Formats: sequence, C-alpha cells, structure tokens
Amino acid sequence: MTNVDKKLEKSYKFCRELATSHYENFTVASILIPKSKRNHIYAIYAYCRMVDDIGDEPSSDFAFLTDLNVECPWQELSESERRLALLEYWESQLTLCYTGIPTNPVMYALQDTIRSFEIPITPFIKLIVANRLDQNQRRYETFEDLLNYCEYSANPVGHIFLSLFGYGDDLSISILISLVRACN
Repeated sequence: MTNVDKKLEKSYKFCRELATSHYENFTVASILIPKSKRNHIYAIYAYCRMVDDIGDEPSSDFAFLTDLNVECPWQELSESERRLALLEYWESQLTLCYTGIPTNPVMYALQDTIRSFEIPITPFIKLIVANRLDQNQRRYETFEDLLNYCEYSANPVGHIFLSLFGYGDDLSISILISLVRACN
C-alpha cells in the first residue's frame, strides 16, 4: 500500500468515525447503502456535517481547522465573524478538492469521491452559502423566502447524492427540486 493509499484510507476512516459517532440514525441507515458507496457517503456526510457545525456551533470548537489565530485578530471578531472566517477556510479547502491537494482529512476523502463520481463544486458551495446566510438570518418572512433558502441548504445535498448514484443530470436535479418544493 502506497503512502497516498494509506492517507486516503485514514481520511475515509476519519469520515466514517465522524459520520457514525454523530447521530445514531446514520449508522442504521448506512447498512442499507451499497458497500461500494459507503466510504463516499461517509465523506459527503462528514463534509456536510462540518459545514453545518461550523455554521451553528461555537467557533472555538473549530479553531483547530486553521491557523486563523495567526492570520486575523481572532479574539477581536464576533462569534458570527469567526464562523464566517471558518466557512471561508472550509471553502478554500473545498476549492483544493478541485484544483490541488486539500490538507484536511475530510476534504482529502471528499476529493476522491468528487473525482470518482464527477460531482460538480456548485452544490458543495451552496451548502457553505446557506451557512453564511444563517449567520445573519434565522427566520424567513414568506414561504417563498424559505424555498429560496432550500436552494442552498436542502437541494444541494440531494444534488450531491443523485450524482453519487449516477443521476446528476439536469433533468434529475430538476425533478429533485420539484419534489423538495412539493414536500414543503
């Protein structure tokens, strides 16, 4: 086994541990997923979980992700500004999934998944955008506003999973969006 293979194996293991330790329903659901897709599901879940947690949890829980303490006056930032800085870092790691070599184990595994299934960057970016929106807005005035928010928070997850299972084409994505709207 090469060093690259070992690093990828460790990265997928990290994602699996994150996915199976966070919520017990994910562990139950994962036995229904074809074995050939499980590591990829773990990587996607870990990415989504981290984006959501960065957007919702205390920023001090994620300072380990980056050397933001050196790059900016971390202690002088508000909680929301810290979360936005962490989301910016997470987006830079996502960009490396498409243009280089990410340093974070979640992103390293995700890069393999992205390349294996040709998943576009857009749905991953939209999840980050949703969490940026969360820093300024918690409630939506109208149902249409909420549906627009779903374009960034819910639809991208469906898009990613459809791509993983070979249905990432425009028609499938359009049907997904219609289903999300119908369920709301």
